[in-house]
Amino acid sequence: MRLPRPDPPTFGQLVLAPFSQGDRTWLRAQVTDGTRDMMPPLHQATVKRITTHGMVIRGTETIARSGNAKSRTSQHPQTWWVMVWTGQAINDMEGEDPLDELADRQAFWTATGAFKRTKPPDRE
Repeated sequence: MRLPRPDPPTFGQLVLAPFSQGDRTWLRAQVTDGTRDMMPPLHQATVKRITTHGMVIRGTETIARSGNAKSRTSQHPQTWWVMVWTGQAINDMEGEDPLDELADRQAFWTATGAFKRTKPPDRE
């Protein structure tokens, strides 16, 4: 089964830091441009996998249902695929759509039952 194509990438700085509210503390993941959030943060974030070019982070996005500070919120499980743009990543992805390439690798690893850092067979 192929997963749906993710949203277009958001570029920024990844910040993973403890966040406290009342007597609870958890890890919060944020993507910022240095001064503001580029997307809603993930609460109760967990790094699920670290790879050569990035990581997978899961958590919960909390959205206020109205502009009121005391309004009810809705919570949505989210998974972020974080790609770190190193020189090697740029060389590996040259001429490719990185999202298609990552989806192909995930399908290959899932189909073979192995999570190796090898490149799947070329697409036809």
